[in-house]
Amino acid sequence: YYLVGEFVCNKPMGRGVYTWPDGNSYEGEVYSGIRHGSGTYKCTKNYLSYKGQWYQGERHGKGTVYYNEDKTSWYKGEWMKNNREGWGVRCYPSGNIYSGEWKNNMRHGEGTMKWLKQGQEYVGTWQDGVQVSPSHSTLSRKVTSLIQLYQIYESHELSSLAAWPRHTCLDPEASGRIPVFPEQSLQGRFCTGPEARTGNLSLC
Repeated sequence: YYLVGEFVCNKPMGRGVYTWPDGNSYEGEVYSGIRHGSGTYKCTKNYLSYKGQWYQGERHGKGTVYYNEDKTSWYKGEWMKNNREGWGVRCYPSGNIYSGEWKNNMRHGEGTMKWLKQGQEYVGTWQDGVQVSPSHSTLSRKVTSLIQLYQIYESHELSSLAAWPRHTCLDPEASGRIPVFPEQSLQGRFCTGPEARTGNLSLC
């Protein structure tokens, strides 16, 4: 590689531009030849780039990373020793977005996940990347029958259901019972109502 920048006692120190034979580059602050401070790293092979804070050669502090060429997959937030740690926002190529707490590169703590295609939103606690206890969950979908609602539940689009306010759907003749985790159920008469007309199934 080659470096254009400042030297102290024959060691890269201060600001500089590193360029490797494969085209990868780093521009920013260095200490004794190590990325340290603020800087931008670009990897040409997989289009990965990171702009933010560094500590002893690792992503550490606040920064933004893009994972693909069109920059539809990214993370902006806090880092610790190259891992997503603390608070941050992760946008996936699908358009799904998570904003909240992270630990060791996994969703961990309080956070909100939005699934674009499903029209679903989860707000609650995460542990090691898994939903633990929702404080609120919504599914924007027109539900026309009890059978359709059961199919939504069976498909695990809503991983944890607790209650369905007003027990409404578009089928005026529908009635029955749907098993719900944990040890609860949706039961009784299903009828038309304001919730049904908006097409919003709200679970909280």
